[in-house]
Amino acid sequence: MDKNNNTDWFSKGVGNVVKMGLLLFLIPVMTYSFGWLGGRFLQWVYGGYVANGLNLLLKVEYFKSTQLPIVCGTLAVIGGYFKYSQNYSSTDKKAEVKK
Repeated sequence: MDKNNNTDWFSKGVGNVVKMGLLLFLIPVMTYSFGWLGGRFLQWVYGGYVANGLNLLLKVEYFKSTQLPIVCGTLAVIGGYFKYSQNYSSTDKKAEVKK
């Protein structure tokens, strides 16, 4: 039995766990950052219109155009957890019906 083989296996396992931890931390941070940048662009271009639209839709007087980057970043992170798509091709539907 090669002693280095066991060490390599263990170090690869620990490395993979650390990578997954970093990804689980970095993906929401990056999603928020891109959402914030999108909200900032929205604020610069259509700020007052979007804020007034949100106030009208939600029947509040809370939203201001300066809050759009924070709202967009937060909604981007929340929306990332609700992604789901189920794609069927026409052959998949026929196979499912035959079952």
